Amino acid sequence: MSTRSPSRPFDVIGEMKLEDRAGATGFTGRLVVEYLLENGPKDLRVAMAGRSQSKLADVRDQLVERVGPSAATVPILIADTADQASIDAVASQTKVIITTVGPFAKYGTPVVDACIRMQTDYVDSTGEPQWIKEVVQNYHEEAVKNNVRIVCSCGFDSVPSDLATYLIADYFAQQGLQLNSSRLTLVGAKGGVSGGTLHSITNLLGNPLKAIDSPYSLVDKTECKDLALLPKPKLPVIFSYDRAFKRWQSYFLMESANTRYVLRTWSLLRFAYGKKFTYTEGMSHRNVLFALLVNLSLASAVLLLLPPVRWFVEWLAPSGTGPSDKAMRNGSFEVQSVGEAENGDMALATVKGIQDPGYRETAKMLSESALTLLDLSTPEAAKSLNRSSFPVLAGGVLTAASAGGMVLVERLRRAGMTLEVMAI
Repeated sequence: MSTRSPSRPFDVIGEMKLEDRAGATGFTGRLVVEYLLENGPKDLRVAMAGRSQSKLADVRDQLVERVGPSAATVPILIADTADQASIDAVASQTKVIITTVGPFAKYGTPVVDACIRMQTDYVDSTGEPQWIKEVVQNYHEEAVKNNVRIVCSCGFDSVPSDLATYLIADYFAQQGLQLNSSRLTLVGAKGGVSGGTLHSITNLLGNPLKAIDSPYSLVDKTECKDLALLPKPKLPVIFSYDRAFKRWQSYFLMESANTRYVLRTWSLLRFAYGKKFTYTEGMSHRNVLFALLVNLSLASAVLLLLPPVRWFVEWLAPSGTGPSDKAMRNGSFEVQSVGEAENGDMALATVKGIQDPGYRETAKMLSESALTLLDLSTPEAAKSLNRSSFPVLAGGVLTAASAGGMVLVERLRRAGMTLEVMAI
């Protein structure tokens, strides 16, 4: 865990992207600060950062309306990813930074760089595995050396997938068994899509050859220098009937990011899930027609390979915008994961959220991930709090499960999410 001065003025800083276009005010970042003010410890010292004083003041005014007069005292810090000194100044004042400023391939690296040098823990909402790969290559060793935890993808990308698999692996490990395989399905999701999410997708598809990579592209090379020694990876689910889930399966758009993330957790934990472990994901449908229609609609995403189409989508839905409060509160999601142990035993993990997965539940997962890092600020705390078969790690470019373990699971349960595992 990071060694830092106890005199830092803030525990958590939420960094948000503030667009010039009217109405774009750091949508997910605002939800994060709102969640921390409403649900964090009473003595939690929270600030928010962005590049525009006036827009941050507007966000704070919104928070006063939503949270109450206490939000009026939330400090505002100015940080621009084009000005490294300003990012350094913000990182030096807090124990943890939560950033929702995407696309992360464009805006994320200066924040990671500052956090490692300032020994500040980091949490983000990225769903861009190609960028995470660059962060791993450029910063993992230094983060380990400095005992700094860089924890990417702590929202709907990719916490449900990561923790569902973690729960199954822990369930079998407690019985002295290894996990041979796990496959996850999105049972259902109800919610909107933000401008920031669309920008990340268009940025990824702007360089499709870079996005096509081995499922093992994020595996920790210090634990396995020869990827050929790992089990042959499972192919993504495209179209099939799954007898365990009793539903038709189609391709899941988040499969690429989630699979690489889960496999990184496996490698960071020294392959303790099981030496033969494989992983895949799909999306559930009640009948074959829906499965076919979803695959056809996803195929239309190929149009985003055309620059004019990407530019139009980005103009139509600028970063910093999102759905209404009513739509978010009426949202939900559920994923299930079936795991098979080395002896053939089976287990089912379920992860559910009670609000919009991409916004309110993502803000919850981001915030609780950051609070977990504060909980696990010393080796003693990590040892006493994490009641799991697997350790939490003290530094590196990590994942939600490898950084937060069962402490994060318990936090999310107390926050209203369902995370459970049982034999089947």
